Amino acid sequence: MSYQVIFLILIKLSVQSTRVRTKESYTMNHEIEEDTIRMAHKKQTVYVLNLTNAYDVDVFDESESDDPIQTPILSLDTKDVESLEVKNQCVGFPKHPQLKEILQYKIKDATEDSYYTDMVTLSEYSNLFLMTQELQLIQVKLRCSDSGWIAQESQSVFDLKKQLKLPNSTIIANAQFSCPKKHLSCLIITPFGGFWVSKFSDFDSNDLPIEPHPEYRILQRKVVHKVSTFGEYLAVAVGDDGVDLYTYEQEPQDIYKRSILHLLTISKQQFNVTINIIGVKIVDDRLFCLDDTQGLYIFNISNIQKPVLIMDIHIPRTVAFEVYENTILVVAQTPSNIEYILEIFIDLRDHSYFVNRVYVDDFTYRDMQINPNYAFLIGEEAHLIIKHSIFNGFVKYNKELVKTFFENQLVRFELYSKSSEPAELRFKETFYYVGLSRQAIHVWKFMDYHAFLLCSFDEKSEHEIIVKLNSTSCDQNNQRDSLYQQCQAEQKINILVSGPLFYSDTFTVLVFILIFLGIVLCIICICVCVRWRRLLRELEDNRYQLKEMKRYGQLPEQEQNQI
Repeated sequence: MSYQVIFLILIKLSVQSTRVRTKESYTMNHEIEEDTIRMAHKKQTVYVLNLTNAYDVDVFDESESDDPIQTPILSLDTKDVESLEVKNQCVGFPKHPQLKEILQYKIKDATEDSYYTDMVTLSEYSNLFLMTQELQLIQVKLRCSDSGWIAQESQSVFDLKKQLKLPNSTIIANAQFSCPKKHLSCLIITPFGGFWVSKFSDFDSNDLPIEPHPEYRILQRKVVHKVSTFGEYLAVAVGDDGVDLYTYEQEPQDIYKRSILHLLTISKQQFNVTINIIGVKIVDDRLFCLDDTQGLYIFNISNIQKPVLIMDIHIPRTVAFEVYENTILVVAQTPSNIEYILEIFIDLRDHSYFVNRVYVDDFTYRDMQINPNYAFLIGEEAHLIIKHSIFNGFVKYNKELVKTFFENQLVRFELYSKSSEPAELRFKETFYYVGLSRQAIHVWKFMDYHAFLLCSFDEKSEHEIIVKLNSTSCDQNNQRDSLYQQCQAEQKINILVSGPLFYSDTFTVLVFILIFLGIVLCIICICVCVRWRRLLRELEDNRYQLKEMKRYGQLPEQEQNQI
């Protein structure tokens, strides 16, 4: 029954988005310059393809059948590329990730009943802040050293309820972090007001200003659901009160200045309907708002004082959402409380959208992250990683990315840092993600491999292969003109394999060099021998002459003595 409900919802959304379906989509054909791979026999060689973001890679051997060479199944637990083995062929690998947990740190005093409302990671300060539902602020120092990752929890914990002087010490509330990039402090937003905390704080040090500082200009609300920070602006989803918009004040002469100014509140009058805003996101000059019964609203905030509603998508019973450029992922529920995820693509130039896919799983939403290529969907029972693309219907290996990569219940998942190793920039990119479960902090190493060929041959040979690629763009340095275009590229590659030394051209050259060196050595030996013999003869002649001279020198002496 629940699947039928989801199907009807999808049909309804599809009908609402028919304008996009009639929009022309087109494919650009591109021929990449021919290239040559020179390699040794019995040695695997990695060749990075020109379109590093290619999500389909087919390799055809011109001397064999028309069927492509099959790529091994890829998943997040596939062995490292260095450990993969191919035999007498070239195999094409599309862009794909690998995930490996490298740290698990048990939070002190944490139990199965512990619940954290938010987490923020500040890699430039090696800081990580946690906020509990009891409004306790926890700090963990997270560092990467030569010996590995280290987590160190501060002994001091700040209870914000004491700062707020709340009469009820057992109160439970939702608190969220906002950390503008140009400020040296983070703002903690609660239903009772705000607090500033320095990004470089050390709770166990007496030398740094660590005491949370109240911010009285944060409006007190019944509830704070979500916050979003972009540039100098802050948006707060405050339920049936709508969305509060703030701006951070900063003075060039005082980088430590901590101040915020309330600009306006977008209330139900601007939405033209009764609202309960549970999610908010600012992207450039667009404000995305999620209502739990009405769905998604998009405002133009180029004039921040006068937001203009430009688009709405009706989605009933929503739970959460995330936005990356033109991709929106929305978590919603069926009437029987089964959660599903909609992948929606929007084109704000003509205010149209397209529902691309629906994910249905035994899924209870906890957190969501999107990067340029993948979406991380964190739930209690399953954690999914998917590719998101307008053309991901063409991706053959997308299903292999769907994997429960952690057995415990995660509540937060966030990008911590990106590796800056220059040697791997073209072959792969390495990211580090931090996850939060009810009792521990986890660090994952996420390796995003670019599209490449992996070749290996046992003997000397020559091959001609054709590589066919599907990518979102033929030129990865230029932005696409349209959301609905893709690139189909083709490249011819010649492979020259040097065989064993005895059969190789190198061996022939080496033999000639050795013969030449042998001849030269013989000539040198002959010259040395001739010269040596001449020297010996001269020495013998000199010795004979000296002997004769001594003998003839004694005769006149004897004759003179006789006289």
